[in-house]
Order: sequence, then structure tokens, then C-alpha cells
Amino acid sequence: MHLQNTHNTMESNAAMDATSPASRDVRQFHDLITCRLCRGYMIDPTTVDYCYHTYCRSCILKHLLRAVYCPECKASGGKEINELNLKSDDTLRSLIYKLVPGLYQRECKELADFKEQHDLVDEQTTDEPEFFTTTELISLSLEYHPAMLHQCGPGEVPPTIYLQCAAGLPVELLKRFLCSKYNIETDNGLVEVEVTYKDEVLPTNFTLMDVAYCYNWSRESPMAFCYRILLYDNEQTKNDENNLSRINQDIEPEHSVRRSKSAKSVTFAEDLESEIDSGSPRSKVRCKTPPKVSPSSKNKRLTSSKREAEPESPVSNFKSLRSNDMRY
Repeated sequence: MHLQNTHNTMESNAAMDATSPASRDVRQFHDLITCRLCRGYMIDPTTVDYCYHTYCRSCILKHLLRAVYCPECKASGGKEINELNLKSDDTLRSLIYKLVPGLYQRECKELADFKEQHDLVDEQTTDEPEFFTTTELISLSLEYHPAMLHQCGPGEVPPTIYLQCAAGLPVELLKRFLCSKYNIETDNGLVEVEVTYKDEVLPTNFTLMDVAYCYNWSRESPMAFCYRILLYDNEQTKNDENNLSRINQDIEPEHSVRRSKSAKSVTFAEDLESEIDSGSPRSKVRCKTPPKVSPSSKNKRLTSSKREAEPESPVSNFKSLRSNDMRY
């Protein structure tokens, strides 16, 4: 029995890995986030506004004490620069701290040690953005969705669950935890467990760190998640919304086909004239003209025969009125 459960767990993990997107290695971005002067990760990235090359702020300031050119543009005869040409790149700084695990915490520790050794005091306190690591513990709460409480009877409201998990924990594991708590089989197609944050359903491959970055979560309070358990009569009803959209798409072409068919049955007065000119059987029945006539008399007789044919059928009256509308 234990071997069977282990086999099922391995299969479910393999299926989850197949559906989730492949994670990127930070080494693939080394050329974009490393400094060309110190060969390390950029700390406080600073960009030269003339050539848009980026370095560590301390590295480029030390370089300007020796030379007045950009290190990468000096060989090509670049323009002279000074400290006024340096602009801090906060976006790249945030990306580097998010890509490299533990870099932000290590830099904060080194900065604190430096200030302690030199007896420096921060006079200005700035609000630093939040940076997380995959091993950092995050407090969270799981509450049954308020919109689903009307389905619960008195005394059946599930209590709020409080957890402390690593920031790299995926939402898929939270769903499995809820399934195990309520004895729900993960492969049951008639039951679906959804985890939401701020009324938005979270993808299963999201981690707690992704949620913290996407929703600007601060450490002031636990990360408040909600969950709901959806029951279906059959597996087909899961895709009701998709089916409705497909049905609407199928109905629209049918309407267009019907409209086009009805348009084909309408004939305007100009079409009648062309049919009479071409000698169709319809024109032979309505107008009895001799085969050899002059062009002027032919036009007169055509108009007279057309006017005589109009009272015979109500459709012709409609067509002639429609023709007048089109002209005027």
C-alpha cells in the first residue's frame, strides 16, 4: 500500500512538472546583471546616460577618478563623462535582487556591519522595497471564501487556518494541503479546489514569493488567502464558460449565413432591367416586345412594361421602393 501511494505521488509530481513552465537558471542572465569592472553582480546599478552602459555605482565612481571615459567606450573614442552623467537604475536593481537569492540580505548585512564599525547613523529613513528569498518564512492564512459561506449551515463554517511556509512554496501544495484536510482526492474530476488572493484565482505554478511581488505584499500582516471548493455534476460542466463562448461564436456565423441567404432573394429594379436586356425567360413573360425595335423605343417599352408588371406582385412594389431609397 505504501509503495502504491509513493508511485501515485511520483506520477502526480511528474504530471505537475510537465504542465508547469520550465524555470530559468540565473546563470543565463549573468551577462545582463554583472558589472564589467568588478565581474560581480551589480550593486546599486548606475547607467551612463550617454552610452547606456551600466556598472556598480562604486565601480564607475572609482573609474572616473582615473579616466573620464566610459570603460567600454574608451577604445572607440567615446565622449567624456563625469558624475552628472550617471543615473541610478532602480528597475535593474530590483530585478537583480529578485533573481539572485540572498544577495539583498547579504548586502544589507554588510552595510549594517560597515555602519556599526564606523559609527554611522542613518539620518534619512527611506522605504525600501520588499525582497524575498525562497527559504524565507512567510506567515499566511487560509480562509473559506466569504461568497461561499451561504452554502454552509450554522456551525459548519470552516475555521481560518494559519501557516508559516517558505517563500518558494507553490500554490499547488496549498491546494494539496486543503484536499488532504477535507479528504478530497486530487484526481477527482468532480471536485475542484481554488486558491484566491484578493479575489483573483492564483495559478498553481505561482509561489508565495510570486504572490508577494505581484501584489506588493508587506510583512505587516499575514498573507491572506481564500479558498473555495467547487462541486460539479459531471466533468463536462467544468468548461461551461468555454462552451458558451464557443456556442456564441458558432451562432454568429449562422446569423450571417441566414442574412446572406435572405439578401440573395431580393432583386432590385436595376437587376430587372439587366435581366430584360439579357433576354431571360422572366423578361420574356413580362414584356412582349418585337425582336427588332429601335433603341429609343426599346427603352420606353422596357420602362412601361416594368411599371405594368409592378402591380402584379407585391414583391415588385417592395423592390421598386427599395430602389428609390437607394437612389435618394
